[in-house]
Amino acid sequence: MKRGTKILAAIAGAAFVGWLGWRLAYSSYSWRQKLTVAVETPAGVKTGSSVVAVEWNDGPDLFPDAPHVTSSMRGEATFVDIGGGRTLFALIGGSERRALRAFSGEPLPPDTDSLMPIVRLVAAAEGQPPVDLQPGQYPLMVTFGDIADPKTVKRVDPGNLAASFGPGTRLASVTLEITDEPVTEGKVEEVLGDQFFKLWASIHRDALQRGGMGNLYFKTFSSDLRRNDFIQGK
Repeated sequence: MKRGTKILAAIAGAAFVGWLGWRLAYSSYSWRQKLTVAVETPAGVKTGSSVVAVEWNDGPDLFPDAPHVTSSMRGEATFVDIGGGRTLFALIGGSERRALRAFSGEPLPPDTDSLMPIVRLVAAAEGQPPVDLQPGQYPLMVTFGDIADPKTVKRVDPGNLAASFGPGTRLASVTLEITDEPVTEGKVEEVLGDQFFKLWASIHRDALQRGGMGNLYFKTFSSDLRRNDFIQGK
C-alpha cells in the first residue's frame, strides 16, 4: 500500500473512531409527532393534522453559559378548513417542547440541560394513544381575514372560536401522538399559495425602508410572524 493511501486510511479510521466515541458519549433522540385539531362547526366536525419531525441532541459543555442540549424540528403548521373560505392555523412554534409537556404531564424544568430524561420518555412513546393537550399546551392559533393578504392575520382565542369564525364554532380537541407517518410537506403553501411568504417578506422589508422599526406596521400582529411560524426545515 502506498504511503499516501496508508495516511488517508489512518485518517479515515481515526475519524470513524472519533465519531463512534461521540455517539457513545452523547445521546441523540428523534421522533415524528402528529398534531390534530378538531373543530365543531354548524356543518359538522372539521379536522386537520400535521406531522413534524423533532430531534434532540446532548453534546459536550464547550462553553460555561451555553446549553449542551439542543433541538431542531422540520414540518408545517396544522390547519383546519372551517368552511366559507376561512381557515384556522395552529402554528409550528414550540413544537420541540410540546410533546415533552404533553407526555410528561408535569411542568418542564427551567433549564434545557435537564430535559433529556423526558426526551427519552417521548422517544419511546410511538404507538401510544394520542394525548389530549390542555389549553396551556396549545400552539398559537391564527386566521386570515383575506387568505391572500398577510396583513390580515389575526390571533384566534382557542376558548372562543366563535369570535373569529361565527356562532356554532367551537374547538373540540387538540391531540398529539408519536407516529411513524411521513413529515407533512407542501400543504400550507397549497392553501396560502407559493408566493404568500415572499409577499409577506416584501411587506416587512418595505416597512423597514419607509421608517424603520418606527413604522406603524411594526405595531401590528402581522409584523410579529414569519414563514418559520408556518413552515420549518425546507
